[in-house]
Amino acid sequence: MVLLLAVEGVGDTLQLGQLLRQALAFGLIGPGFGAAAPVRGGKIPTCPYAGDVDLVTEARALAAALLAEQLPRRWSHVQAVGTKAAQVSAVLEGSDQSVLVAAAWLHDIGYAPPLADTGFHPLDGGRWLRSQGFDDRVARLVAHHTCALLEADERGLAEDLTTEFEREESATADALWYCDATTGPDGQDLDVLDRLNEIRARYGPNTIVTRFIDRAEPQIVAAVQRTRKRLADVGPDHPM
Repeated sequence: MVLLLAVEGVGDTLQLGQLLRQALAFGLIGPGFGAAAPVRGGKIPTCPYAGDVDLVTEARALAAALLAEQLPRRWSHVQAVGTKAAQVSAVLEGSDQSVLVAAAWLHDIGYAPPLADTGFHPLDGGRWLRSQGFDDRVARLVAHHTCALLEADERGLAEDLTTEFEREESATADALWYCDATTGPDGQDLDVLDRLNEIRARYGPNTIVTRFIDRAEPQIVAAVQRTRKRLADVGPDHPM
């Protein structure tokens, strides 16, 4: 698969190979997903699943190239979410594992300035991934991550989101929401309610994001609780 990134203000189109080389040059990825790489809180763990490692490697490289320099705080969050997803993937089987981890690395790429179109990052990220021929299930999970439909409704984009991207309700979607909703903006682990309150404090009262969080809290908390139960069922050596 060859992915193309049209960067605003730059005449040349970047191919995935160029993005991979850029990420390697920054030390953000190694030659394989399990390779050591600097991330908040330690090294990326050895890949614990037998899924599509190339899918995850591409996702991680894309996220690094799009976010590491332009949005370093967002990149700290994404690194932690991707790392957590690799651990949480133990609750899944087969290709669901690599799909989860890839979606975790890519869930916030819609914030990247070259990709921003509507200003609603789940939709912008999902649209760009689909336009580049990336795995469509990953694109759909990105487009709907962490109760995005309710925020889309606040922004007048619900019809666009639901028309273009089918929402998946599954253990994989729950796990993606869990990883995002228990990870703070600097990559720190947070209780889900602390995380939602942190978002409210950061955006302030009477804003679109805070209204969305108020509406979405029951659904987000429920997804976190379902994932915690699945983690408890597989054993104690996983983030709760």
